[in-house]
Amino acid sequence: MYSKLMYIMEWAKTYNPHVIFVIDNPPKGLLQKMRLMQEKVMFLGIKGVHVNFCQWGGMEKETTVLLTNSEELPGIVGSCPFFGSSHAVSPREDSEASSEIPQALAEEIAECVHTYFYRMKIRNQPAVELSPENIKKFDGDLELIENGKDISG
Repeated sequence: MYSKLMYIMEWAKTYNPHVIFVIDNPPKGLLQKMRLMQEKVMFLGIKGVHVNFCQWGGMEKETTVLLTNSEELPGIVGSCPFFGSSHAVSPREDSEASSEIPQALAEEIAECVHTYFYRMKIRNQPAVELSPENIKKFDGDLELIENGKDISG
């Protein structure tokens, strides 16, 4: 699965240098520790942004790492509004609530991406056009990855 994700991200970045990635990955998650991810970080410009859900209206004390190549996103980090007091819900008490990204955080991420596109005048640039051959190769490569084949060579 991670190989497919890395391939899709690298492929998208190759055809569209302005693509923005934002991946929610818990601090103890495996994605940022994987050798494959570490190899691709430089090409994709991925950084980790640590965010507490309680900063964005979540009642639980849950930290996540947003893996992103956005320059604007690191500016959203803030402090916990419950500092020095208890959170209403702990992640272990309500696993469903703790698994959801707060709406306010999702909207802030979307705003960061929108700001980047506006600042870079992306809408004034020509659209990326993919040939049928590009699409066929992409589909074929994904199938090879699904079947455990190495396509790097």
